Amino acid sequence: MSSQDPQEFKATVIVPLLCQHDQWLRDSIESALKQSVRCQAIVVCSPLTPASNHAVLEELHNSFDNLKILVQEKGEGFADAINTGFMHAQTDRVGLLLSDDYLLPRAVETCLEKIADIVTTGIYTQTENHKLPVICFRPHIEHLNRLDTLEARASYLSHFFLFKRSAVLAVGGVDRSIGLTGADDYDLIWTLLENGATVDIVSEPLYIYRDHSGERLSLKEPAIQIRALQKIFDKHGVTGSKRHQLLQSHAAWFGIRLETGLESENIVFSIKPDAPIVESSQTKVFYIHQLGSNTGTYEKDELRCEAARHETGHCIFGPGYVPIFETDYHVQFMLSVTDYVKDGSVLFTIDIYDSVSDTIIAIKNYSANEYEQQDIALEFSGNCLQVLEFRVFWHGNNTLTFRSIAVSTPHYNQAENGFHSAQAHQTRSRSSSESINSQALAVDVLTSDPTSFVKSGLRESDYFSHDVICIQKSYPDSHLIFQNAGIISSECVSGRFIQLNLYSTKTDHLPTDLWTDHDLNWHRQQMKRPGLVGTAGIFLTDSNTALVSILQSDLLQQLYRHPEFASYRTTIEGTYKAWYKLLWNAILIFARNHRISTVYGPTSETVSARTRQSINHRIFRRIYDYPLKRYGLTRVQINEESYWKIEIDNNLPYLSDLKRSSMPIKQTKRICLMHDIEADVDTDIPFDLCIEHLRRMLDIEQKLDLPSTYNLLGKYFSSFMEVLRPAKNIAIGFHSYDHRIENLDQLSLVRDVNLQIQGYRPPQSILTSELTDYRLSYYNFEWLANSAYRFGFNDCRLTNGIVKIPIATDDYPLFTGEMDFDSWATDILARANEMPFFALSLHDCYARHWLDGYEDLLRKLSSTHEFINCDQIAAEMFVASSHLENSYDA
Repeated sequence: MSSQDPQEFKATVIVPLLCQHDQWLRDSIESALKQSVRCQAIVVCSPLTPASNHAVLEELHNSFDNLKILVQEKGEGFADAINTGFMHAQTDRVGLLLSDDYLLPRAVETCLEKIADIVTTGIYTQTENHKLPVICFRPHIEHLNRLDTLEARASYLSHFFLFKRSAVLAVGGVDRSIGLTGADDYDLIWTLLENGATVDIVSEPLYIYRDHSGERLSLKEPAIQIRALQKIFDKHGVTGSKRHQLLQSHAAWFGIRLETGLESENIVFSIKPDAPIVESSQTKVFYIHQLGSNTGTYEKDELRCEAARHETGHCIFGPGYVPIFETDYHVQFMLSVTDYVKDGSVLFTIDIYDSVSDTIIAIKNYSANEYEQQDIALEFSGNCLQVLEFRVFWHGNNTLTFRSIAVSTPHYNQAENGFHSAQAHQTRSRSSSESINSQALAVDVLTSDPTSFVKSGLRESDYFSHDVICIQKSYPDSHLIFQNAGIISSECVSGRFIQLNLYSTKTDHLPTDLWTDHDLNWHRQQMKRPGLVGTAGIFLTDSNTALVSILQSDLLQQLYRHPEFASYRTTIEGTYKAWYKLLWNAILIFARNHRISTVYGPTSETVSARTRQSINHRIFRRIYDYPLKRYGLTRVQINEESYWKIEIDNNLPYLSDLKRSSMPIKQTKRICLMHDIEADVDTDIPFDLCIEHLRRMLDIEQKLDLPSTYNLLGKYFSSFMEVLRPAKNIAIGFHSYDHRIENLDQLSLVRDVNLQIQGYRPPQSILTSELTDYRLSYYNFEWLANSAYRFGFNDCRLTNGIVKIPIATDDYPLFTGEMDFDSWATDILARANEMPFFALSLHDCYARHWLDGYEDLLRKLSSTHEFINCDQIAAEMFVASSHLENSYDA
């Protein structure tokens, strides 16, 4: 398909250009060209546009086939440039972007979901050099509908604008007689409203307005801007006192940058109705009626929780607070506690939860002594990308009375010409959130040295060449282990789980299947690497200590169950018999490198008590009591369990150093092919026909040797696995138990079906309250696949130990008849070609619409892309996290 074919583009973005800072221009144009849906960008240049700007445009034109460059005739101005863009646009939806601003990647896609003549979004305002925090404006359709004049509505709406082209052309486009100020984002909107245009709003801020000095329309001479405003009022018949009032309101900001305006005592920050107001000091108070509650009883203006009367739980949560500034905040919880025993137990837990990143960004437990001696408050570093809940979890051993929450924003100090509080800064959560892309990554590896090993006093016969990788996630069952040990979930959330994988680096003498067999490698933690010998689960607390949850070697501990590898058993056990000694050394080296002072390792008695099935106590003693023979330590009790307490500084002479090295990971353009296997749950397609569809799609993929992922309903798991079990290179995920989103117990239900499945795909792409990162991790899920729209991003991310895999599109348009196969397949090929990572989800119950052309589509995709399944994506993300998050510097 030609780049000029209008069917290829979902929308057009027009950028008028006089002259611009080259880098800002590049940022602006690239943001339009790289939207999550394919858009054409039309840049309309002035005859006065400088050569450096043209060079930027030429470079971009050589790299992108969706950029069109036009040059105006002499004498044509700003309005003419926009109108020229509208005339050349080949799509029905057209957006406006100024050359010093830029769009977030989902701006157009999100607006396209609205069908109104005018669609507008929220806006971020960013100062030139980030000297002031970002300010956020989120418009709401409810507020717009309450405004009683068309002028007020036109003033309320702001960039980003996505118009219906026909509606704009019907009113003659942008009025060139107005001038520069307000012609595009005020008068045009007002005129469209007068002609009956419909409006819808996306509250999410998707347009970045760059407040800066130099050339900008809003910084023209105030007299010039006032003349333009007078013309707009003349055109729309505004006279008298109303005209004077509007003129004063708008003109206060003419020629003044936001940063300058905030320094002035004479200007009130009221660019938009309902916009945040900057005052000398500001505190926002939330009362009980503004918050949600899961337990307790309302009594007038208070919420009361009483022991023996109410169940434990979140007594308050909410309200979905969006920070205005990117700086530090103070949250004061107004509550009181009575009727408690001073036994050191936790009375209540306060935290701040960000629903956008699904992350707890601050948390604190309060016991009796802490409650009496300290304010009940939390600090956090906020930004307007967050939507926050302030929560109080009541533990049920007292009477708690909650009243309100006060959120203090920064104090603006005019004398210091800035915000008088802790300087805005970026903090990384203790739970990592990283993206995978097409660049080469260097993974951090700890590599062993035989000389150092022997010098530390270990036996040469115990050594085998190995390296260690740190992975940002919990080892399977670690959450359950610590829950049973008395560590509550809030403590697990406030800490951090990691996993150390110990690999043999010389594996040529052993069969490849030994490292890939799913039954032998029961926990499936190889991370796409051969040679996995042992793994350790570790929990890092906020008190500079590490708790070891488990040391595991599927290779050594499962080998006797697999007679197919019997001939290698002597070699394996002889070579790797001391795997746990090397792993203990790696744990302590990790602690030393990360300045962790103390490691607590469970004794064999503790691990034996945790284990339900019949065990070999001799093996447990060898593994878990090994530190008693090797290191200086003491035995301690933690929540009625016994641990070895190992002080790192006291044991440095006994550590065999591991050197930091790197292992490259080369990324290519990837396609992840998924199937939601639902059978007859939500359609009238017969079950047997769905099974036949399943066989056909699998046969095609196996014939082409393409990795794929099948997400199965738990209730039909056995039937589906009869078809899938013989297949090679496939990943299996759960697609809930019964496809009922109102059932919030899906995770536990599917875990009763199978313990090994690592992934989850929600029905209807709905992220219910059940699907928090913590609960997914608790149930040993490692990846979550879902709609890119629901996630809000298009690249794979690792968050709180869960790999998030965004799905770009599916086959639903075929089922509804919105698209035929040819247009659907063409769209798939085009979108896959644009994106470094592209995930496609298909359904067995819709397969009759695409199976006949499926093999041909896969052949075309595989000719230019590498296929990868969800298990493989998760493995790469986890391995890459050792580089992205950790430093192994001593």
